[in-house]
Amino acid sequence: MTLVKLALVNDAPRAASIILRDERCHFLRVDKEDFNRILRDVEAKTERLKENGKDVLVLEKLSRSDGSQSNKYTIMAGTPEKMVNYIMDSCVDCREDDDH
Repeated sequence: MTLVKLALVNDAPRAASIILRDERCHFLRVDKEDFNRILRDVEAKTERLKENGKDVLVLEKLSRSDGSQSNKYTIMAGTPEKMVNYIMDSCVDCREDDDH
C-alpha cells in the first residue's frame, strides 16, 4: 500500500508530496469519502483464495457493458502455480460448456 493510501486508511496526514515534472502529466486528487467508496466497490468484486493466511489468488469479477456483473473473472494477482491452475481450470470449464 502506498503512503498516500495508508494516510487515507489511517486518517493521518499524508507522508509524501507529488511533483509533476512534465506538463503532459495529470494528477488526480481523491478525497477520503470517494477513496473509501472506490475501495468498497473494488472489494465487492474481488474474490481471494487464501492459504495459510496469505492471498495466493486474487480475482476480480468482470462487469458487462450494461454494468451488470458477469460470471467471468480476471486474474489480479497470485502465485504462478495458482494463476496457471485457474487458467487451465477455466479452459476445461469452457470446453465442457461448449460440449453441452
